[in-house]
Amino acid sequence: MKENIYKLPYFIAEALIYLIRENSERTTTEIFNYIKQKLSGGEFLSRNEESNRKTLLKSLKFLSDIGILEQVDGKGRQPTRWRISEKVFKERNFYLNEDEITSFLIFFSFIPEEYRELFFFEPVVRVAERLSQEIDPEKVKTIKKAFFYEPRFTMRFAPVDKELLKKVTKAILRKEPISVVKDHELRNLWPVNLFFFNGNLYLGALKPIKEGNRWKFPFRSYLLHSLEPAPSEPVTLPKPSDQEIEEARRNRIGFSDDNEVPFIFGVKLSPFAARELKRGGKVFTTQFHSIPEENTVYLVGFTHPSFYNDFLSKEFVEVIPPNEEIKRVAKKEDVKKLLKKNYSHLNADKFSYNLKENLKRFEEFKRGVLEILSQKKAAFK
Repeated sequence: MKENIYKLPYFIAEALIYLIRENSERTTTEIFNYIKQKLSGGEFLSRNEESNRKTLLKSLKFLSDIGILEQVDGKGRQPTRWRISEKVFKERNFYLNEDEITSFLIFFSFIPEEYRELFFFEPVVRVAERLSQEIDPEKVKTIKKAFFYEPRFTMRFAPVDKELLKKVTKAILRKEPISVVKDHELRNLWPVNLFFFNGNLYLGALKPIKEGNRWKFPFRSYLLHSLEPAPSEPVTLPKPSDQEIEEARRNRIGFSDDNEVPFIFGVKLSPFAARELKRGGKVFTTQFHSIPEENTVYLVGFTHPSFYNDFLSKEFVEVIPPNEEIKRVAKKEDVKKLLKKNYSHLNADKFSYNLKENLKRFEEFKRGVLEILSQKKAAFK
């Protein structure tokens, strides 16, 4: 009897730790196997398997009697299961089991090294280091070596003033204004979002402008690297409504202009580039249809230089102008709905199924691409 009492606290502690980390119902056998593994090689396990099992049952009953655990009786041949009481551990979701820790560390490994140095990722780095100590060190080594982010040759990253980044983040979360300096000019802004685009951080903000007796708040995006903290706090500014702030956040990046409009067309890819199609993958993010046996995709393009350059980074052997077949498939795939859902910031409302209009936009795209190619060719003197 004394022997059981001596071992009981260790069984209680290990059972509780296991159920908290798993954060889900577990059978008596699963708990027992975990405890045997944790206490093996020490003096807390009896050579008698039945004696150990009885000690565990006493531990679970004790935790159940004081309300820390809940017992879920199985139906039919289903075994009894145990779980942490919701009443006692309301914050139990903050505990991670091994699968969740592994998933988090793999996710963390895909964050580029340059971004990990940004101040708002510092707590995440500390969490990753702390969680790494909770699982098998060999598994941690494997994760670090086997999962990583490899930047593209053309990836850009501009260093950002840490204090400015802190001020911007705080202002977004609290819906407060800030003052910054851009091109030697003081600007008072209402920050609404912060986003990565092509490897750089951008600030989306509303800029108060007075027109007559009214204030307007046009949405603008600023390369964060181009801004400096102002030497003083912002003056008292008129505040945009919550509706205007939410509308700006729906616009997301605010780079669009009236000349940037979507259109449909097709591309026949090189055999190398088309390999992903056979596996059900995408070559273009705006791709809405693929014909793997013909190495062909239908996609939405945009009349904007940034799209032209991204397009030229792909391998293709033929560009197919808008035609009746592409139009038919676009309608069937409800491309207009897809654009409004995923690309509302790129003038998705201006998308048209009119073939004549699409051909017009395609010709503008064609001229822009050929001009870029001409400039690049001229650079090789």
